[in-house]
Amino acid sequence: MQIDALMTSLLKILTETAGAQRVIILLNTKGKFFVEAMKESGTEVQLCKIPLDEFINIPFSIIHYIEKTRNVVLLENAFKR
Repeated sequence: MQIDALMTSLLKILTETAGAQRVIILLNTKGKFFVEAMKESGTEVQLCKIPLDEFINIPFSIIHYIEKTRNVVLLENAFKR
């Protein structure tokens, strides 16, 4: 699928250019958020479809803030915030 190739390329670029340890793509499908893809430094891109409320390794307070404000948030270390 072209969307899978696009997400894979996007995650690789974001990880490299931002120097990020981890990048996650969240998509809103019919009012519910899903983790669609993720990449950690030194690993391959993982394509998935995990409901956000079942994905435990994410700072939910930041996700709720972004959802409410629609602002872009870049953090040095999200778990220290």
